[in-house]
Amino acid sequence: MILIQYRGAVAKKLPLLLVYAGTAAWWPLFNVYLEKNGLSGLQIGVIASVVPVMMLLVQPLWGIWADQFGRVKLLRIAVFCYAFVLLGFLIGINFWFIFCWTVVLAFFFNPTQSIMDSVALDIAKADPRSSYGKVRLWGAIGWAVSAPLVGKFITGREMNLIFPIAAVLMLFGFFFIQHLKIRSNTNSNETADVETEFLSERVKALISNRQLLTFLIIVFLMSVGTYPIWTFQSLYLSNLGASPELIGWSLGIQAMIELPFYFYSNKIIQKYGAGRLMAFSFFMFAVRLALYASIQNPVAGAAIELLHGVSYSFFMVASVEYINELAGEELRATGQSAFYSIYAGLGAIVGNFGTGYLYDQMPIQRIFGYDALLLFGVGLLTLWVLRSPKTKLITEKPMLKQGAIKT
Repeated sequence: MILIQYRGAVAKKLPLLLVYAGTAAWWPLFNVYLEKNGLSGLQIGVIASVVPVMMLLVQPLWGIWADQFGRVKLLRIAVFCYAFVLLGFLIGINFWFIFCWTVVLAFFFNPTQSIMDSVALDIAKADPRSSYGKVRLWGAIGWAVSAPLVGKFITGREMNLIFPIAAVLMLFGFFFIQHLKIRSNTNSNETADVETEFLSERVKALISNRQLLTFLIIVFLMSVGTYPIWTFQSLYLSNLGASPELIGWSLGIQAMIELPFYFYSNKIIQKYGAGRLMAFSFFMFAVRLALYASIQNPVAGAAIELLHGVSYSFFMVASVEYINELAGEELRATGQSAFYSIYAGLGAIVGNFGTGYLYDQMPIQRIFGYDALLLFGVGLLTLWVLRSPKTKLITEKPMLKQGAIKT
C-alpha cells in the first residue's frame, strides 16, 4: 500500500522536495519574466514588494491557525491553492493584472515555507536520529534539481511556461502531504484543537518577549540588505549577459551547496551556538554581496553562489533553531511565522522597494556594494547582543480539549 510505504522516514520528506521544486520553477525567473514583458525597475520593485507586504499582514494569522487547527492540515490548504493560483499568470501580462494576481498568490504562497519549517521540526522531533537540518536539506534537493532543469527547458521557449511546470510540481507535493502522518509522544494530526484562551495567552507572550524582539530587529536589518539578492539576482545575471539556463544553474548551485551545511548544521550549532552561527553567516553575506558588486562576468557571477551554504543555509538553520528553542513546541508555527513576517515581510518590503527605486538610478552592482557594508555591521551587532535563549515563551503545558496539540 502506498500509505504504508509513504510512512517511511524518506517518504515523509517528499513534500519538502516537491514544494521547493515547484517554487524553484517560477520564483527565481519571475522578475526576468516581468522585465521581458516591458515592466520598469520601479514596477518590478512594487510587484516584488507584494509578497512581503502580504507576508507581514497574513503570515501571523496562518501561524496561529496552524498551531490551533493543525500544521499539516493548513499546509495542505496552502499548497493546493498555491498550485492553482499560479496558472492565473497565463491569462495576460500587464502591470495591474500581475499586481492584483500576485496579491492573491501571496496569500497562499507565503505560509508554505514557515509551516513547512514547522512540519520539518515535527518530523525531526518524531525521529531521534534526525534534526531540522537533515529534514530541510530535502527542500534544497528539490530546488537544486528543479531550478537548472527548468532554466534549461525554457531557454528559447515562452517564459510563461514556468507557471504550469510549477503548478504540476506543487500538486504532486499536495498529493504526498495528503498522506503525511507525524507521530510523537506529545502531539498528533488527529487530536483536538488548542483552547482559545491559551492561544490568546501565547500570542501575548510572543509579542512581549524581549529576546524575540532583539532577534527580530537583527533579522529585519539582515533582510533589508540580503533580500534583494533573491529578487534581483536574476536581473543582475541577466544584465551581465547570462542566459536563462545559466541563471537556472546558478540557482541550482545555491541549492546543491546547501546540502552538506544542512546535514551537519545540528553539530555546528551544538558546538558554537545559534547566535554565533548567525553572526558568521552575516559576515559571509557581506563577502558575497561585495563580490556581486565587483564581478562583471556572468559565469563568475554565478560562481559566487558557492558561498550560499555558509551564508543563507547557516542563517536559516540558526534562525529556525533559535526561535524554536525560544518559543517551544507549543508555539512552533506561531514563532516561525513571526520570524518569516519580519524576514520575508517587513525587511523584504524595505529592501525590495528601495532596491527597485535605486535600480532605475544606478547599476545593481553598486546597490549590492552598499548592502555589503550593511551586512558587515549587522554581523558585528549580532555578536554583541545575541545569545542563545535561556527560557521559553511558555513553560507549562496548555489546557487541551483532548490532551494534545495538532501538527
